[in-house]
Amino acid sequence: MGAARKSSLTLVVLLLAVLIPLAVNTALVLVLHSWTGQVQTVTESWLAGTPKAEVPDVAFASSSLRIEVRTPMGNLPPTDDQLRALDGVLPNGLVIVVDNTYGEEIDVGTTGSGASTGCPGRKTPDGRDPGPCSQGHRCGQRWCVTFRHPKGAPP
Repeated sequence: MGAARKSSLTLVVLLLAVLIPLAVNTALVLVLHSWTGQVQTVTESWLAGTPKAEVPDVAFASSSLRIEVRTPMGNLPPTDDQLRALDGVLPNGLVIVVDNTYGEEIDVGTTGSGASTGCPGRKTPDGRDPGPCSQGHRCGQRWCVTFRHPKGAPP
């Protein structure tokens, strides 16, 4: 009876070792699916005033959400509005990045920070944009844009 009990206990432990990670992974997938759906809805609302704008994809990678946005002429509403809307939907600490039609990668900010990340310290004394940052960014009032150059094109 001792050997049968020992093998039954081993089987239960192995079964739990498989089922617990599977359940945790399933719960995580459901949460991420919910977040990406909510981000898509918020982003579509953010783009509502932009004719022919669409959100083809929202993807979660590491601790950031990448939002693909297609707009004619590349005109986007202020990203601060989007970040404020996402603050109520997502947990704090997620980095929000928008990829637009023209290859611009816009760092919207981090949820829960109260403002977009921006280019700190990159203003002239009268508050104007000083031009390119040392990392090749073009600084705006509250965000940086990184240009991804096509293969072989000069930066």
